[in-house]
Amino acid sequence: MRLNLRVRDAVIGLLLVVAAGFAGWKSLGVYTVRTYQTFLRPAREFLAAGLALDSAALARRRTDPAAARWVLTAGRQNAAFLRDLEAGLFVGHGMRHGDSTVVTFGTRTLGLCAGWPLVVFFEGPPESATIQRVTGGCQALGRG
Repeated sequence: MRLNLRVRDAVIGLLLVVAAGFAGWKSLGVYTVRTYQTFLRPAREFLAAGLALDSAALARRRTDPAAARWVLTAGRQNAAFLRDLEAGLFVGHGMRHGDSTVVTFGTRTLGLCAGWPLVVFFEGPPESATIQRVTGGCQALGRG
């Protein structure tokens, strides 16, 4: 009889741990990719401006000069890479701190990246976010 009580208590304890873990995992989901999905549009506009070599569009979005140089250089030196990046772009991960947001972007069209192909540092809300810094993790472009 005592063994059955221990087994029952162990099963109840295990179920509570699993339920708490599931609840925690679900609550973390609120702050993952869906939250940062709204940064996809400004990132695509940024890449499109680089492909078009449109420094005026970058200035209108108040893109940091170093980030603008990065995407314009990529547009001139490796437009095929930038085109592939833009075509398959998706949100990987993100992290928000105050008004700043860092978002990693992946791509479905490139397979030879050492890390996330694009990491963008945004300032402000997604609809009016300015791009402060950009790095690329693909060897095809080098470090930004």
